[in-house]
This record gives sequence, structure tokens and C-alpha cells, in this order.
Amino acid sequence: MHASVEPAALQRFIVFANLTPEQLEAVAERTRERLAPAGTVLITQEEPGDAVFLIVDGSVKVFRTQAEGGEVILSVLGPGEVVGELSVADPLERWASVAALEETRVLWMDGEDFRGLVEEMPPVRTGLIELLCRRVRLADDRLETLAALDIEGRVACVLLSLARQHGEAKAGGGTRIPIPLTQVDIAAMTGASRVRVNQVLAKFRRQGWVTLDGRRRMSVQDAAALGSRCR
Repeated sequence: MHASVEPAALQRFIVFANLTPEQLEAVAERTRERLAPAGTVLITQEEPGDAVFLIVDGSVKVFRTQAEGGEVILSVLGPGEVVGELSVADPLERWASVAALEETRVLWMDGEDFRGLVEEMPPVRTGLIELLCRRVRLADDRLETLAALDIEGRVACVLLSLARQHGEAKAGGGTRIPIPLTQVDIAAMTGASRVRVNQVLAKFRRQGWVTLDGRRRMSVQDAAALGSRCR
């Protein structure tokens, strides 16, 4: 069962941020809401699919499954982000999978409807271009990090990036990353083994640079120290 969508809820997404109230009403008519439990696969790599998802609450990982097994996590996205937007350009096979890291509430629409909005509403087209440009910059930063740094540097940069994108200020100081990430997830983001990630995180915790709560949420306590490992 799908709930109706409030037009005002759409303005938080970059692709719809500059629409008029009337345009938002038209978008809402084509949009549905869905609650995805943790582990739900919203998009499957190399399978046909034609839907765009808007993350309201929760978080997802965008990843590729390797031929020899295992995953490479390309990005972690939270509220206000969009996935599946590349279906506008290529509605055939998906180049990556998307799965919920926790219970995640999304809005979604058919790719055909989204392509129609891009054609009908210039602000949607402009927002889509901005979104794709941001994704390219993030991908470039990730490649540079993987190519230039050792394992400690990669883990430090990933934690800082997650804190900048999703972090919440803590009352006692530091920045909490509100996304549940396992050591396997971090390994898949850094090109390292789980064992090495465990060793690096243990070192960072001993030095007081990061902390970990009982719900797999990490906090950056010393951003400057982590930043020194990113150079």
C-alpha cells in the first residue's frame, strides 16, 4: 500500500528545489512512498529497471558486486539524496545496486514519469545537471583518495567525508555519523580487508580520534587529526 505524497516534502531534493507550488503538486501526483526495511535491495546491478528513488529518512549504499565475490561500495547516501537518476539517460541495465543500510523511507516514481518532468520543467533539468555534476566531483575525490593514500589515510578520509555529508553535532563535542556501518562496509569503501580496517579503527579509537556507540554509529572526535592522515 502506497501513501500519498505531500508536495512540500519534495522541495528538499535538489531536482525539485526550485519548482513552483503548482509544479510540486504535479510532481506529487506521480510520486509514491515506500518503507524499505534494512537490507532491502531497491536497485539491482545489471538488471533492467526504470525507477527513481528519493531518500526521505534512513540511508542506502550504492555498490557493485565483484565477479570474484564481495562488494565495492561507491557511496553512502542519506536523506535528501536521489538514486536511479541515471535511468533518465540509460533505462537499460543498472550499473550498480542500491540497498537500504537501515529502515529507510523513500519516495519513488517511474523513470518514464521522471523523464517527462525533465522535459516539461526546466528547473528539474537544471537540478538534475547539478546533481550529476556533484556525483562526478565525489567520484573524482574517491578515486584520488584510493590512488594516493595508504589504508589509514583511506579510512580517515572516508570517515571525514561521511561526517561532512551526514554528520550531526554532538553536545559534548565531535560529529556523529548517524549511519550504521560495519567494518565490512568500510572495507568495501576503502579497498581494504576487514581485518586491516579493524586494526585502523582500533588505533583511531585508542588515540581518541573516533568513538563507536552500541548501535554501530561512529563519531569523529578529532577531525584535524584524521585530516592529517588524508594528505
